[in-house]
Amino acid sequence: MAELPNWLNDSSGQPIICRILRPFNNRLVAMSIKEEHGAGTADDVYQPIDFLFSSHITTISSLAAASWTASTSNTAGDAFLLDTPGKILDGGQLGEYFIAYKSDSVVRVRETGDTFVLAFESIFEDDGIYSTRCFANIGNSQHLVVGNYGVYLHDGQSQKQDIAKDKFKDTMYALVTPARRDRAFVFQQTRDKEVWLCISTTGNSSGAGGCDIAFCYNYEDGKIHKRSLPDLIDIFETELDGELKIYAAKPDDTKLQLLSSTVLESDGFFERTDDNLTNNSIMKQVKRIHVTASGACKLAITGTKNLSDSKSYTDISFNPATQYKVDTRTSGRYMNLRVTMNGATNPELTKLQFDIKVIGVR
Repeated sequence: MAELPNWLNDSSGQPIICRILRPFNNRLVAMSIKEEHGAGTADDVYQPIDFLFSSHITTISSLAAASWTASTSNTAGDAFLLDTPGKILDGGQLGEYFIAYKSDSVVRVRETGDTFVLAFESIFEDDGIYSTRCFANIGNSQHLVVGNYGVYLHDGQSQKQDIAKDKFKDTMYALVTPARRDRAFVFQQTRDKEVWLCISTTGNSSGAGGCDIAFCYNYEDGKIHKRSLPDLIDIFETELDGELKIYAAKPDDTKLQLLSSTVLESDGFFERTDDNLTNNSIMKQVKRIHVTASGACKLAITGTKNLSDSKSYTDISFNPATQYKVDTRTSGRYMNLRVTMNGATNPELTKLQFDIKVIGVR
């Protein structure tokens, strides 16, 4: 860790530690503050609701002129977010506002243009954020947030839209291990307009400490699918030599891994659940799946009557050298599909077509 220019010290002369540092307009914001007063931990002080903000940064490529100590000659300062008892876990800019996410609420921060510098307004007190790194700025002045009771979109005003209700909320929260909530994070995949909600599930036996499942939400068409992850603690994208690259980090590795279509995780899978095929009331029956793929894979599809019903999959092997379809028979109001790789073989799957008929209305 490196100390910021003009950073604050605690009463014992030790630098204050901030776990979260974010930009807001032409200043920096520090949250999740810890004061280490001595060599031991007995006298450490955690300030989970303290919101520190620097003065305006006036020079390019330098923080030297920024101050963190409030005075009549600058715009630095701090505030305690007291409206709810929850801790500040993260935050980020949204249009002209900064949105501070607490464990139990959401606070909007804005520039006042006067001596008060910043104003703080609680906009949601019925939910906050699930963990640090669990929100994404998806454009169009919107944040996508993984909360404690759902996944929602908001634009910094007083309304939010729950995008997980009746789709994947119950499934996701049933899979996640509460004791591992600090592992959860989101990754925004801009090429495909997706946000991956990455979690460590109850079935994750790895002791390394990463995420093994991602719920991938397409914020352009509202579709959701689930995919496996190789125990990752972070994913990010960047441009390198004019090409968009996606890198990932594992807790037991000292190197970043490039996500690619040539280095594959054995038995990786794609799953899409609770698809009503545009109508909840109609019972559908699937008789066969026509597959366009270059490599072998395993397919499983099962119908369910209710969203709360458990999904029981039976894999059917597909080999494009000798097959063009798989025969199956399942019915329900909702269809649940899983495609699993055959070891580390890339199936290069491009299209699935289903023979479906309506068998009744329930």
